Amino acid sequence: VEAGHGVVALVHRREASLPPGVEAVRGDVLDVNSLKRAVKGCQAVIHLVGIIREFPSEGITFQRLHVEATENVVRACQEEGISILLHMSALGARADSGAQYHRTKFAAEELVRQSGLDYAIFRPSLILGPGSQFLMDMRRLMAFKLVGLVGGGVYRLQPVAVTDVVRAFVLALEREELRLSLIHI
Repeated sequence: VEAGHGVVALVHRREASLPPGVEAVRGDVLDVNSLKRAVKGCQAVIHLVGIIREFPSEGITFQRLHVEATENVVRACQEEGISILLHMSALGARADSGAQYHRTKFAAEELVRQSGLDYAIFRPSLILGPGSQFLMDMRRLMAFKLVGLVGGGVYRLQPVAVTDVVRAFVLALEREELRLSLIHI
């Protein structure tokens, strides 16, 4: 909004608290028709939907929310004549990952790469900002005065401020040379 772009936000369940200048449209990434209604008249789509934990009994799975949702977003863009898709993936996304989370993030990236659309794929690690769940969880852990955390592997962790992520998306919208690329932030 600050860069002068009109912004439409797809809102699923709750009425989100949106900043001034952002139009809310109710819909669901698993319903391609609601996506088509939301993107109608837009010039670009920023696809941010993803989950870090599954709830299969509620239909909330990595396959559905990463892969099927991305398939629907790509289809809505293609059918509504939108040529630019900016896609949020994750650091560590790859086909041979030991984690289903990363395998489905990579499968979604592949759908974007094969879509025929101009795209940029973003692979952030940990995004930090006001209300960050990670920061709230760490604050709770610190109350227990833990000495350290023990892990069973090597993890790449590159925290990035949400404001920097937003700037990267705006730059990819405005600078054609950043498209058809994979951006680690």
